[in-house]
Amino acid sequence: MRLSHFLFVLTCLLFVECTNDRNRETRSQSTVDHQDSIEISPSTEAVPDEDDFIIDFGDVTLYIDSFEVWDQGFKLTKDTAIIYLELGQDIEGKTIGISNSLFKDVKLYQSHENSISISGEGPHCDLVDWKHFNSNWESISIKNNMATVYSYSGQERSAFVDVSMDEVRDAVREQCSDGWASLLDSTTSINEYPCNVLTNRIYIRVVLTNPENDLNREKLVIFEVPMGC
Repeated sequence: MRLSHFLFVLTCLLFVECTNDRNRETRSQSTVDHQDSIEISPSTEAVPDEDDFIIDFGDVTLYIDSFEVWDQGFKLTKDTAIIYLELGQDIEGKTIGISNSLFKDVKLYQSHENSISISGEGPHCDLVDWKHFNSNWESISIKNNMATVYSYSGQERSAFVDVSMDEVRDAVREQCSDGWASLLDSTTSINEYPCNVLTNRIYIRVVLTNPENDLNREKLVIFEVPMGC
């Protein structure tokens, strides 16, 4: 074989090998790992009315039928909202709209707290720092991103833990005064005037989940309900 022919063949082989290397490199660079990519389908949103009370947590927003709160009676953090209702205001039976742009699944639960209040012809002594009755969490049905706050029966409003009237008198004497405690001298039951069991808090728990990535968060809305008249 002549030297010129040998050099020609060698040059062709080197060209083919170089071309194959570039093709392999191109295929390697175009391969993308989608293992960490998560597709979250957009959620529908409730449309608020002009007078709705809005609680915007950032990752979920609640719209509630209009009600009045005390001056500066709304506190909001990342996961908790505290709302101080104005006297005579109620959120039972109100409609809650849900707007959620991050989580696919939203569940609502409701609970309430009862406390003892002593009436005094206008003024009242509220034992909000004493014993309470706390109900179990009950699921709230959601349809088309709308739900209704549960309304409590008279029996649910008057439920309380087992206490004696002597314990109640001692608590009233400690937290209010001897004068308030004397109003209960002839009272035999916590639901006998001037002693009352009243609902002083309503809780709404919002549970947010994304099944695709096991992302879970919870929000808590606390309604502080005025006691007495």
